[in-house]
Amino acid sequence: MKALLTVFFSMITILTYSQEPIKDRLLQNRFKMDPVGPFYRDYLLGYERMFTDKFSLQLETRIGKNHFPSEVTESGFNISPEFRYYPFKFSIVSIYTNAKYSYERLNYRQRNAIYQEDVSSNRLGLGVGAQFYILKRFLFETGINYGNRWISIQANQSIQQNVYSPNRINSGGSFYFNYSIGFAF
Repeated sequence: MKALLTVFFSMITILTYSQEPIKDRLLQNRFKMDPVGPFYRDYLLGYERMFTDKFSLQLETRIGKNHFPSEVTESGFNISPEFRYYPFKFSIVSIYTNAKYSYERLNYRQRNAIYQEDVSSNRLGLGVGAQFYILKRFLFETGINYGNRWISIQANQSIQQNVYSPNRINSGGSFYFNYSIGFAF
């Protein structure tokens, strides 16, 4: 984790001092959110900072608590730093490529408290996407990413007695889509 933070802050320093300045200083910050998530108690907030016209860093966090029809509750959080490169910018759309790391911690629990599962995962991914601007400040963003995920699972069959608690580690790659709405300032 220390090495990851060192690399992250080194990238910020290099990008800040080694590139040409942004043409429009007023629009170098972007605040984003998931427009559909609050309807199912899943909240995503993101902040993107443009360091040059081509490079930016984004930090997203997701906090949620979902109820499934099978009486299982999912709760947890996700935090994702992301490095972006914008090779093409047009008047109302910007195309980007990204490299992303994601850490997720979830808890699945039955309402009668017989079974509980704690899941933590790390994901590295690459992707492409687009930001569409409306009236220069409002944006809609969509993209597709491919990431390799390492998952660690600890399950407890009976929470009161801790009878069954195996640990499993799964890994594999998958595609995932993202979308958000936001405001540039």
